[in-house]
Amino acid sequence: MVSAARFHKNLTPSREIVEKACHRTLRKLGAVKPKSQEVPVVFSSEMAQSFLGKIASALMGENLFRKQSFLLNRLNESIADSKINPIDNPLLPGKLGSRHFDSEGVESKPLVLIENGVLKNYMLSTYSANKLGMTSNGHSGGISNLILNLGDYPEEELIASVKNGLYLTFMSGQGANIVTGDFSRGAQGIWIREGKLAEPVSEFTIAGTFTEMLNNLKMIGVKLMKEAQFSHHLLKLTKWQ
Repeated sequence: MVSAARFHKNLTPSREIVEKACHRTLRKLGAVKPKSQEVPVVFSSEMAQSFLGKIASALMGENLFRKQSFLLNRLNESIADSKINPIDNPLLPGKLGSRHFDSEGVESKPLVLIENGVLKNYMLSTYSANKLGMTSNGHSGGISNLILNLGDYPEEELIASVKNGLYLTFMSGQGANIVTGDFSRGAQGIWIREGKLAEPVSEFTIAGTFTEMLNNLKMIGVKLMKEAQFSHHLLKLTKWQ
């Protein structure tokens, strides 16, 4: 675990980091391999960041004009559940990605990426915009602060809503392909039974497509933390294989 922040006062105390690392290590002891099945999945905040980071990469102009994104030529199409409304907001005070202009000097403004599940904008630099026949929207240098619409659900409520499913805490491997939209990665986590965390699980693979995952997102929570370019959301997919 690490802590990163624009201001020293916002760094997580080292003791807290050590305690969390120890807790996460100990709760993996005795992990079992689950049976193959399709179940609801709750993403920890770290796994939600990983997932959102891949979606952000698929929205970057540099990947789009090279035809390395499954979202190419899909503007104004429905690609996600109607609850999904991510915005890249560079003007949030004190955040790591905040800026007034991008690396080309273009003014940075909040940008709606997906609205009610419909893809509205890509993140474009001057170069990538020219390649795509579009206009720069101040995203040379990449994403600033990616924010979903804040959910009303704390982590405990997301977990309590699952009768039988997975709390995802770790993913490994390079099987998240933003070119084809396919997703397959090794995983670890804690099984959820009757709305409560039960035994740790490991040595299994989670698989699907980004489009399926975006459309199966039904609950969004938020974990309030001080740092990171991605807001610390918690995500619940109604089903995942």
